Formats: sequence, C-alpha cells, structure tokens
Amino acid sequence: MNSRNRLILISFILKIQILFGQISIGKANVDGSGLIDFQSETTKGIVLSHVEDVNKMHDISEGTFVYDEFSAKVMFFDGETWIDMNGVEGLNPSKLETIESSSKTGMIIGNDTTDAIGILVLESDDRALILPKIENPAKNVKSPYAGMICYDTLSDNLYMFNGKYWTFWGIEEDDTI
Repeated sequence: MNSRNRLILISFILKIQILFGQISIGKANVDGSGLIDFQSETTKGIVLSHVEDVNKMHDISEGTFVYDEFSAKVMFFDGETWIDMNGVEGLNPSKLETIESSSKTGMIIGNDTTDAIGILVLESDDRALILPKIENPAKNVKSPYAGMICYDTLSDNLYMFNGKYWTFWGIEEDDTI
C-alpha cells in the first residue's frame, strides 16, 4: 500500500471515529449509547451559556438552552418562544424532542456538519447527552454557579440552579399503572 492510500485510510478511520465516537469526562467509558457522559458521584454539573437577555438573541436554533442574566432563569427555545424552565407548571416535554437547525456553530459532536447554531452542538439520531449525575444537588453542591444543570439520582429529576435557588423538572409518577 503506497503512502497516499495509507493517508486516505487513516483519514477515513479518524473521520469514522469522530462521527461515531463517544466522549466520557472524568471516567473511562460512556454508559450506554450517550454522546457525552460524565463521572458519577460528583458535585460538578454543566453550566449553560450565559446571555445578557434572551430577547436580544438572533438566529436561535430550536432546542437551545441558556441562562438568561436579565431574568436570572434557565430558558429553553422551542422554535417559536422562550420557555422559562424554572418551575413553571405545564411544561411540555414533547417539545424537547424536536431540534431544528440554522448555522454558525462552534464544536459539533456526533456528526461532521450541522445547521444548528451553538457553542457545542450534539448532532446524532441515536445518541444523546447524559447529564452529570449528582445525588441531591440542592444539598451536596456547595457553591453552584448560575445556569448549572444536572440529574439528581435521588429524585430522578433534572435540576437547574438560577443563581439563587434550585428548581427541578421531572416526570410525575402515576400510581395507577
């Protein structure tokens, strides 16, 4: 095999590894089919991008999560409007399933291209982000940063810190099943 063919083969293998690779942070292996997974038994979460005011943002991709400094809240863009994620009744989890795209992207994980706008875009049909797992974050995270999100292993809820207090979002259990 000549050097040109070797270079093409190595480039192809690296591209496949990037496209289908998984990233673990603070641990050796990814649990299941996650794109990004974090170590367990930690008190560190993901800190969302801080924006001055969501109403001043342009070219927003559906599925965007940010921490809005103006309202001091975690906000989610559903493609039409910003939704307050801090303890508002009646949030519709099905709206989180569709993620549409635009352009101007930072880092893409899971694919080589995307139309979505974001600092970090996870682009996959069969893999997702696995949030950092923290037992009782309201008790165990001593100095949370505004916009921090994590999964509470004790209550099975998504927890968000707005700079003053923790809020959570979860699924109510139905005892009739």
